[in-house]
Amino acid sequence: MRVTASRSGILSECRYFARDDVPWGERGDTLYSTRGTMEHAFAEHILGGGEVDTTPRFRQAMRKEVADWLDIQRTSTTIAEVPFALNLETGAARRLPKTLHREYMGALPEEFCGTADVVTPFPDYVEIFDFVYGWRWDYKVAQQRALCLMAARAFGVTRATYSIVRLSDSDPFIDVVANADIDDIELHMIHGELQGWFAAVRGSRPVPGQHCLYCPAKLACPETQQPVLFPQPAPNHKGLVMVEGRR
Repeated sequence: MRVTASRSGILSECRYFARDDVPWGERGDTLYSTRGTMEHAFAEHILGGGEVDTTPRFRQAMRKEVADWLDIQRTSTTIAEVPFALNLETGAARRLPKTLHREYMGALPEEFCGTADVVTPFPDYVEIFDFVYGWRWDYKVAQQRALCLMAARAFGVTRATYSIVRLSDSDPFIDVVANADIDDIELHMIHGELQGWFAAVRGSRPVPGQHCLYCPAKLACPETQQPVLFPQPAPNHKGLVMVEGRR
């Protein structure tokens, strides 16, 4: 299944991009995605026993704070970069072997996959942390809910928590911008939600909106071929400026 948990925010708004007959463009790396990948690797490096002083000088302040925060959060069972696969029909989930970055080798065609940045399993619940480098963290909520379902089912527990942790190059370097505690009833609701979204993919039509900015099918979508005004982050991330773009 080519749609992964990282696209859950888009899937919650529009199912058109998930159709098998809709082509996706090549993924272009942005400042945010490139830095996000680097910071994920850094978290894995720290949790694996690495040192902060190997990082470039201009990131040392942020990364020192991230490393200190990870030291507080982690336990003996904490794992970084954990890939999961969820059977949408049954709701069963499993851990996949870790290979290349976000490559889901061994996943079955009918499985919905996703990777949690940091996972700590406990006897009766599982805790997830997700790092985001950029301004639109709200699109991460649907992804984290899906990952909570995957992690809870994979570790055999009935409760999961998530925290979305925003990283910045300036103070505050690290900020928990969203968190939630999800019980077994809500986990069942998330499973039904995902099933409903995927059941609505066949024959779906585009639903334009802000999510189009992040859609892999935006270059082929009939609803995104007219000039529109999009809000973009100002250089200091404190305001918005309007620029002409493509919806």
